[in-house]
Formats: sequence, structure tokens, C-alpha cells
Amino acid sequence: MKISRLISLVFLLLRQEMVPATQLATLFEVSVRTIYRDLDTLNEAGIPIFTKQGRYGGVGIMPNYKVDKKLLTQTDLDNLLIALSGTTTLLATPELLETLNRIKGLSAVSEDLVPVIIEYQGWPGTVALQERATALLTAIRQHRIVKFTYTDRGGQMSQRILEPYRIVFKAQRWYLQGFDTTRHALRTFTLAKLTMIEYPAETFEPRSISANELVLHGGPKAQQETTLLLAVAERLRDVFVERFGPDVINETDGQTFHATIGLPNNDASYRFLLGLGQGVQILNQSRFKTDFRAYAKALVHQL
Repeated sequence: MKISRLISLVFLLLRQEMVPATQLATLFEVSVRTIYRDLDTLNEAGIPIFTKQGRYGGVGIMPNYKVDKKLLTQTDLDNLLIALSGTTTLLATPELLETLNRIKGLSAVSEDLVPVIIEYQGWPGTVALQERATALLTAIRQHRIVKFTYTDRGGQMSQRILEPYRIVFKAQRWYLQGFDTTRHALRTFTLAKLTMIEYPAETFEPRSISANELVLHGGPKAQQETTLLLAVAERLRDVFVERFGPDVINETDGQTFHATIGLPNNDASYRFLLGLGQGVQILNQSRFKTDFRAYAKALVHQL
């Protein structure tokens, strides 16, 4: 406990020029005397601690210690802050948060002035999936078996026993990758389709698996795409630029634009276009357009 407090104390003092000892005592839930003993320990370890009396006094680390960055430049630290800040909005484990605080302590730039901020926000269910991902990450680190019920695309349910190896967040969806002992193969599972998850005490010996093997197993199969020429309302420009890039857009009259894109002929593509409402029209004829019209009619019939 003391070692953890000492480490946290150092990084806190690296972030702030001066902190009152009473504030440190309150923060770490110890006495002021204990804080001063900790400071003596840090001094003995070669960390230049100093104290200042008066109204604006407190405890600090000598400024020259803060700028002693032999391994990382300020740009390196900023990049680490950007990456870790984005990650913690998805998976805020105690370990990640502690690492983030340490990096902040080394940076000379205020947290508010980091040049890039990444925030992932989703539906209320996203929070539940983040909690599930955090629990699975613990199982991965502890090499613990995970048991769950999985529902495939056809609605079929099956019991699985998995040696978990990796969690993936891709295209706004969470995935779990590992060795499925019931199928004797590497598999990728959509996290939202897992139910009845159990974390037994049973552990496993990690297999020799490369990252390429995980990518090659269980991922979505590539599907042939149909080229579509669309007339799109100007208000949807950002949607197409973000998803397909600016090169797909051809300007027209200012109220609409043409977009040439490729989409597979499947339900996911239909749902994407339906989500755009009346702001998009398919101009060219294709099997995709015929199937999409049938899909939309069936949907209306169910209302």
C-alpha cells in the first residue's frame, strides 16, 4: 500500500507545482505526519522534494526534475495522452486510469490544452458493454476460462467455453476473440450476443497464437459490393464524407450532390440507407435496388 501511495504521490507532485500537505493527507486518507514520512522516503530515493512555508506554500518537486525527460519528448507525451484518453473513454480500467495519470504527470502541457481529444459516446447499452468488456479484460489478464451462451445470426443458441485472448472495438462494436474449446478453434464473438457469462476460477495455459491468426479466424466475410449512384441531400454530406471519404462526392446544384459508393447487397446496407430517410435516392438500376425495394415494402407491411 505504501509503495502504491509513494508512486501516486510522485506523479501527483509532477502534475502540480505545489500542494499543501494537508490536502495530500486528505487525498490519501492518511495523517499529515505520514505524508511527511513519505516525502522523506522519496528524498532518500533521489527525488528532489522541497517544502515552502506561507499562505501559498506546500510540498513540491524541484522544477529541474520535471523537465528531465531522457526517453520521451513532449510530442511523445502528448501522443500518449491522446491515445490513452481515447482508450479510457471506452475501457476505463483502474490500471489504464493510473497509467494515464502517470503520463499526465510527466507532460508539461495542461490536460485542457492537449491538441486532440477523443471521446466515444453511444447508446445507454454501450455502458453495459463497456462493463462487460472490462470484466473480460480481467479474465484475459488472469488467463481465466470464460463460459457463456452465444446466439448466432440465425438465432441459434449454443454453450461455449473460451480461452479469451483479446477484446476488439471496431466500427462501434465490441468483439471477444479467443480459443473456443467446444469447437477446438479460434473464434471471434460479438460481445452483445453473449449471455449468461460466467467467470469460473479455472485457468488455462496461454497458447502460442499470433495476432494474424486472430484476425484470420472468425471475422466477417468480405462480400461483393454493388456500385450505387445516389442523389443525396446536402445535410447528409458529413455522413458520406466520414464513411466513404470526400472522393465519392460529385457536386450538383448545391441542394443535393451525387455520391458513387459500393455497398454489399444485404440487410446491413438496407438499414444504413433507411437510416438516411428521404435524404437519399438510388439513381442507377441494379439487383441491389430491386432487393432493397422489396425489403422496404416488407418492412412497411409489418407496420
